[in-house]
Amino acid sequence: MLIVFTGTREKKVEDHGIDIINQAADEALGYMAYEEVSKVWSGGARGVDFLAVRWCEYYLLDYDIEQADWGLYGNKAGPIRNGKMLDLARLHSIDTGLELICIGIPGPSSRGTWDCITQAKDKGIRTHVWKGLLNR
Repeated sequence: MLIVFTGTREKKVEDHGIDIINQAADEALGYMAYEEVSKVWSGGARGVDFLAVRWCEYYLLDYDIEQADWGLYGNKAGPIRNGKMLDLARLHSIDTGLELICIGIPGPSSRGTWDCITQAKDKGIRTHVWKGLLNR
């Protein structure tokens, strides 16, 4: 299993620790053993991206961080990074034959998260949106 995590950049979600990632992954993956996750991609921002990396470190999972180049691309940097991250994960899925899922964890104002989820759907990548933060 390969996972792209995308989510809110709200720093306050970090107070919940990796429990948010556990809940979203359990809902999306049906409580599969995390040892079955071969690789994770994260956008390298604060909030959910930060927690996804901590989650990987806790469970000793391989991960890549794809940073947005705000200096080069300005406001287009986030969507460009999202597309690159999804393309890299999709190529890895094709090369390895492993299933790929994009797990979105949006907050109330998560434009970038919704962009990544939309791009994933457009690329034919399975998606799951965990809505646990939308009402907090």
